[in-house]
Amino acid sequence: MLAKSVTMFRTSCLLASLVPVSLAQEIIFEWNYLNFSWQSANVYEQAVSDKSYIPENNIISGIKVNRDRVYLTLPRWKNGVPATLVSIARTTEQKTPLLEPYPNWDMQKLDDCSALQYVQSMEIDPASRMWILENGRTEFLSDNPRSKCPARLIILDLLNDGQVLLDYQFPADVARRDSVILDDIVLDHEDGGWAYITDFDAEYPGIIVFSLRNRTSWKVTHPRSMRSSDEAREFRVEGTTFQLDGAVDGIALSPASASGDRTLYYSPLSSFELFSLPVSALRSRHLAGEIDEYVETVGKKSSQTDGMQISATGVLYYGQLGESAVDQYDTLAAPSSFADDRRVFYRSSELNQWPDSFSMCDKGWLWWTSNRKQNFLGGNVDLDSPNYRVIAKEASGKSYQYFEDGTHPELPTIADE
Repeated sequence: MLAKSVTMFRTSCLLASLVPVSLAQEIIFEWNYLNFSWQSANVYEQAVSDKSYIPENNIISGIKVNRDRVYLTLPRWKNGVPATLVSIARTTEQKTPLLEPYPNWDMQKLDDCSALQYVQSMEIDPASRMWILENGRTEFLSDNPRSKCPARLIILDLLNDGQVLLDYQFPADVARRDSVILDDIVLDHEDGGWAYITDFDAEYPGIIVFSLRNRTSWKVTHPRSMRSSDEAREFRVEGTTFQLDGAVDGIALSPASASGDRTLYYSPLSSFELFSLPVSALRSRHLAGEIDEYVETVGKKSSQTDGMQISATGVLYYGQLGESAVDQYDTLAAPSSFADDRRVFYRSSELNQWPDSFSMCDKGWLWWTSNRKQNFLGGNVDLDSPNYRVIAKEASGKSYQYFEDGTHPELPTIADE
């Protein structure tokens, strides 16, 4: 099929699938398999030939929407993934667009530690600065995992062609080179700027705290709330059952506020429980391994969760993997009971298998990726049917980085700008 590549390259390079008219406004993009805006047809042919591009090994995960672009991550869990951070024009009329490596092809080079090796997630602040989680290690779901580069936090200026504003290398005692998986990130712009990052590391899971002002980081650990639980290691997703031992994964931050301590919400992938922590405890470095008294159990979910997102109005959106659903919960409602007040926001067993990562755009819509990860993990990707989607639905305001009135806090500067 891929040998007929010149014609495919010059058209869409993708197998299109018709979207039901009633769902057209919600299904923004849809792919059977992912392909790219290659430099030339010859480069594409060579990538197919030498297996530096293997379609079934490319899966979308992270998503962020900013101005006129949609940014996606393609984790390099296996070989044959030519680019790990890409973008799409938000206004394109194509349902199956080619992916454009961001900021360019040079930044996607394998084994070049100045380039991007494996990006799982990123966040974009109101100044259009992208905070990227660069894992350094790649292909750890293959027979030949690579751990050639250190884990880093990289900040790019989206308004200046992706200029690098900051390139911070995590210390080895914070992010272990051979087992780190920097999974998700939220930003706190108070007191010089902070980032809170989940590390899915099976051996050493936790939440990494990064201080922008001080250019320092540490890891907060808590086995009860950051490791998997026995009852949730079995996943059942649309007829597929498998075992997965997944540590702390999804993370969300309560909205910006003029006063008061903010709350961080999180959950291990293999868990039915949602937990929370005050950010003041996270910022207190001396409490890094002694936070038990601050951890609260918000409630129990009916299924496992991957990504999360909170709006400026305090509504938490989170995936329900076993139900092919996205649920919502108003964290600011008083009185509020997680068990009684959560609601289904979107559900589709066909279109929303494994809701992964979330973003809120400036128009108040929630965007997310669904990627049938259960098939990818089992090596059962069917290239003749839709696998990957970007879905959007009207939600409740801007993201947690904004005040409810649409303004945002004063943003910290980055000294390297």
